[in-house]
This record gives sequence, C-alpha cells and structure tokens, in this order.
Amino acid sequence: MTARTAIALAAVTALAASLGVAAVDTTDAAWTQRSTHSAMLATVTVPQVGSFSCGAASGLIANAIPVSWTAPRLATGLAEPTSYTVTWSGLAGTGSKSVTGLSTTLPARDFVGGESPTTLGVIPQFAGWGSLETAPTLIVRALLSSQNAVIGWTCRTS
Repeated sequence: MTARTAIALAAVTALAASLGVAAVDTTDAAWTQRSTHSAMLATVTVPQVGSFSCGAASGLIANAIPVSWTAPRLATGLAEPTSYTVTWSGLAGTGSKSVTGLSTTLPARDFVGGESPTTLGVIPQFAGWGSLETAPTLIVRALLSSQNAVIGWTCRTS
C-alpha cells in the first residue's frame, strides 16, 4: 500500500469514528442490463433472365459464339443483378464464365466437340445469390466435315 493510500484510508476511518460509525460493512454491487434483438426474415425468389439467344445461328470453329440475354424481371425492392454466370455442359466438358453485362462471347473450340450438343445457360447473380435453374437454355452443336473434323458450330434456343 502506498503512503497516499494509507493516509486516505486513515482519514476516512477517523471521519467515520468521529461520526459515530462503529464499522463499515462491505457490500456487493451487481447490475443487469436487459436487451432484446429482433430480425425479419423474408424470402425472395431469385428470378431467371427474360430471354437468352445466340448472336449468330452458326459460325466457324475459330469464331467465338456470341450470346446475349435480357435482364430478369425484378420483384419490388430487389436490386439489379451484380453479375451473370454463363454455364456450359456437354461431352467436351463443363464450365462457367462470370459476366457483368448482358452479353458475351464464348470460344467455340473450348467446348464444342463431336456430335454431342453442348447446353448453355445463364444465371443472374444477386450479391452472390443465384437462381438454381438456368432457363432458358441454348443448344450448340458442332458442324462436322466429311472426315468428322469439327469445322464450325450451330446455335439455337432449346
């Protein structure tokens, strides 16, 4: 205990004795603070794009496949999509590409192969949330030469 603390304690004790206080009782201090929190949970159906189309009906395998779509119809209060994910799946593989606008081009040679069609889809993304379905879809087929070499592609709505 420091000298200052000892002097202060002696002064308080002397004051208590002069007032006739026999002893100082200890006390426990406690307090509570009640608070309530609430939250609202709303469900929103993530809309699909309005339409999805090929920018060209066909092209050479060296050419990119242009695709475009219309923005989804939005429920009241729902923000515009932050991006779109274009997906593809078929015999040549599956993949996706993130796009911020309403159109893109896809390199045909990366996913058009053989006679099996490749299905293209587009999913609007709302701050990381996307639709579970990719409707409508497009079908891309390879154009084959007489020697079964892929020379081009065709694109149509499904």
